[in-house]
Amino acid sequence: ISRYGLRGYEDFDVVPDETLASTGGRSMMTVTAEIRYPVVQAIQALAFFDAGNTWESPMTTDLTDLKRGAGFGVRIDVPMVGQLGFDYGYGFDRSELQGGPGWEFHFQLGGVSF
Repeated sequence: ISRYGLRGYEDFDVVPDETLASTGGRSMMTVTAEIRYPVVQAIQALAFFDAGNTWESPMTTDLTDLKRGAGFGVRIDVPMVGQLGFDYGYGFDRSELQGGPGWEFHFQLGGVSF
């Protein structure tokens, strides 16, 4: 759902079709609030809140239907590699097909989520 994903959800879980048969939409929105605290020179602790969703088209966009996630993480600056990120997010609005609300681990390397 974005370059960083919606933390608290697995990849491709936030799709227009609740049956998970779809793999995306033509309209999306994400909002992120993140606060970072430097622990030592190359390590930062963080807390975040993400919200977003995908829709079949811009005409079906419903800003009252945003999936929410929140959690905490750490960023480590690694010379010649980039920034490593480890996040643990809670998906508040995961469907029963996704196992209901719960925690999801996320890994980032140089700004790309895995």
